[in-house]
Amino acid sequence: AAVLYVPFSVISEALTSPMATAGRDVNPMAMLEAMGPRLVLLFFFMAIVMPIVTGALTFAISERYLGRPTSIGECYRRVLRANVFFPFLGALGLKYGALFVLYIASFVIIFMAAAAGGLAGSLTGILVALPFSIGMIVLLVYTVVRLILVEPAFIVEMKGAGSSIGRSWSLMGGSVGKGFVLALIAGLVIVLISGILTGPTQAIIAIKAQQGMHAAPGVHILNTVLSTLVNVLTVPLYSIVVILLYYDVRIRKEGFDLELLARELDEKSNAVDARGASALPREEIRPTEYPTEPGPPGDEGQ
Repeated sequence: AAVLYVPFSVISEALTSPMATAGRDVNPMAMLEAMGPRLVLLFFFMAIVMPIVTGALTFAISERYLGRPTSIGECYRRVLRANVFFPFLGALGLKYGALFVLYIASFVIIFMAAAAGGLAGSLTGILVALPFSIGMIVLLVYTVVRLILVEPAFIVEMKGAGSSIGRSWSLMGGSVGKGFVLALIAGLVIVLISGILTGPTQAIIAIKAQQGMHAAPGVHILNTVLSTLVNVLTVPLYSIVVILLYYDVRIRKEGFDLELLARELDEKSNAVDARGASALPREEIRPTEYPTEPGPPGDEGQ
């Protein structure tokens, strides 16, 4: 993760550091203008960098899980191939596009429920909209969890963008509760780590901004280092949870480990049968456990 997250953090900090924004007024509008380049970079990060890292991590963790060695370069080469990366972006686009549409639809439905009969903004309107709000939140969370395995399904099985969406939906059927709890725990751990490491420096920067001043350059540099460390630590953590959930579901639903073991045994059997030997080592059978007559010196225990 550090291969791409460290350069991103350095560039992002360079665009918004006190030296880059020297001479500008510290007010909300000026700060918003100064954040423009960083917002563009953040969009690029979310749309390009994070999928690359996620794909590389998926491949790396999968190879480790299956007991096969790999390298950082091999993982990135796997993801950055044109016939992998662009369909992978398509799968992520379908996933987050569907969630965005559902998110907007939730707001529309809730607003329409509250506005029915001119009740919007009143206590009665809030009470009317509350069941719809709860229902749409549950539906949104349910959909997020059902689509949580899109990334590993694509990287491991390479079935295409649309098929990966369907694959995740199918695999998570009956495992939504487990997926929700695991994602919640991982999210809480990530928030806790982030709050502990970057909370103090971000608080100093925010306080100084409210006072109309820039924080010291050293504070910005420290915040960049700590933010980078948080990304490097937490992104693999969440990816590990999702990828192992993927294999756990496949094991329980499809007997994935049994299938893999059977294939390995078949390959081993074919290799040794060609030499006229048994596929599995035969246990040596001894006629008696304890000899009735003592053997020659140095023969004890044989």
